[in-house]
Amino acid sequence: MSGSFGVPSRRGRDCILSLDLGTSSVKAGVVSDDGLVTPPAHVPCRLTYGRQVTLQPEALIRAVHRALREAAEAARSRGLEPNALAVVSQAQSYIRIGPSGEPVGPVVSWLSRGEPRRVKLLTQRFPDYAERTGFSAPSELQFVAKLGEDRLPRAKRTSHARVLLLNEYVIMRLTGQAYGDTTLHGMGGLYDIRRRCWWPEIIEAIGASPDMLAAIGPAGAIGAPLADHAAASIGVGKVPVLSCGLDQSASAIGAGVGTRANMMCNFGTAMVVYAQSHEPLTPAGEDEIVGIDPLTDRYFVLGLENECGNILSGLAGMFFRGRMGDLIAAGVCPPRDSGHGPRLVPGRGGTFNLAHLTPTTDRAAIARAALDHFAHVCSRLIKAIAARAGIEPRVVVGGGLSRSKDWLDYVARMSGLDFEAPRTEHPGLIGAAIIARSALSRYHKRTEDAAA
Repeated sequence: MSGSFGVPSRRGRDCILSLDLGTSSVKAGVVSDDGLVTPPAHVPCRLTYGRQVTLQPEALIRAVHRALREAAEAARSRGLEPNALAVVSQAQSYIRIGPSGEPVGPVVSWLSRGEPRRVKLLTQRFPDYAERTGFSAPSELQFVAKLGEDRLPRAKRTSHARVLLLNEYVIMRLTGQAYGDTTLHGMGGLYDIRRRCWWPEIIEAIGASPDMLAAIGPAGAIGAPLADHAAASIGVGKVPVLSCGLDQSASAIGAGVGTRANMMCNFGTAMVVYAQSHEPLTPAGEDEIVGIDPLTDRYFVLGLENECGNILSGLAGMFFRGRMGDLIAAGVCPPRDSGHGPRLVPGRGGTFNLAHLTPTTDRAAIARAALDHFAHVCSRLIKAIAARAGIEPRVVVGGGLSRSKDWLDYVARMSGLDFEAPRTEHPGLIGAAIIARSALSRYHKRTEDAAA
C-alpha cells in the first residue's frame, strides 16, 4: 500500500476532488485555493427498505464514477488539475466482500439496526464501552451491533469474506486496495479511540477478527493511486485517493471550526453540534459522541438530536404543502393568545406526538411547538458541548435549515447566542479537501526531513 502522495505542486493550478458518500446520494466537487469552484455534482442512490436498508453496490459505484466525472470536467474547464481525491463518508454503512473483492450481498446502510439482544449482551459484558469507544453504550445502529449478524443465505456465506465500511469499499473499487481511517472506525465500536488500536476482546465477542477488516490509519495517512480503469473512467491522472473521515467532521472543518469558529451546529436530517477537543472525553449521555478529529488527529465531541429534520419535514408535508419556509414563517410569529399551546414529543424515525391539542389549535401553533422544541434542544446541546470542550461558543451553522434567517434568529433568541451563517452550502466537500491538503503537507514535510 502506497504512502507516497508525491505530486508536484503548481500553485494556482492544483485542486482537490472531494467525494462525499451520503445516505441516499453521492456528491463530488472541485476545491481550489479559492474554495468550491462550481456547484458540486449530485447523484442520487436508491435505497431499498425491508428487513434491512440496503443499496446495490454496482449502483453505488456507477454513481461515484458519474459524480467524479462531472467534477473532473469542471476542473478541466477552469484549467485546474487535481492532485488528490479526498473521500468522506457517513459512518456505520458496510458491505461484505469475497476473497477476490467481489460483493457478497448489498451495501447495508447505517439506517439498518442490529439485534437488540446483542446490544444488551455487549452492554453487560463491556462496562468500559463509553470510555473506549466514545459512545455511552452500544447502539443498534453501530457497526459492532451488525457485523457478526450474517443474514446471508448459507450458500453465500464464506469463511474468507471481509467486511468493509462504505468508504473502504469505494476506495477499493477506485484503487484496487482496501483502506480507511481511524475517525470512521472510531464511530463503530470496534476501535479503541484512547489507545488508538483495535479492541480485540469486543471483536472476538461478536465472532469477528481483525483480518476481516481493512487497514486503517489517521485520516489521509494511507493512500494509493487511482487504478488505470478508474482514472480513465473519471478522466484524471492516477492521483492518490485519501480516506478523510466522517462527513460531519468534514462539514465542521469546512465551515470554519478551528479557524473562524470553535463550534458548528448542523441542521440536517439530524441536528449535530460539533466541537474539537484536546482530550478523549467520556460521553455524558446517549445524545453525546466522542471521536477522533480527522484534521487535528486529537478528538471531537458532538451533541446529537436524531429527529429534527425528519420531523420538521413531516410537519411541513402535513400542514404546509411541503413548504418548510411556510412552516418556519408561521412558527416564529408570536401567538395570538397567551394560553398554552401544544407540545411536541419526538419519537423514532421521524414520528412524533402532539400533546395538549384542542379543537381550536391551528397549524401555526403546531409549527410553533415544533420550532420551540428544537430551538430549546439546540440551545441545550450547544451549551452542554461548549462546557464539555471548555470553550466559549462561537458557532457557525450549516445544513438545510441554516438557510432560513427566521429560524436562525428564533434559535438565537432562545439561546442568547449569535450564529454565523455558512459561507458555502457544501462545507463537507471543502472540509474533505482541507483534511487531504493537511495530509499531503505532512507527507511532504516527512519526505523533506528524511532527505535532509
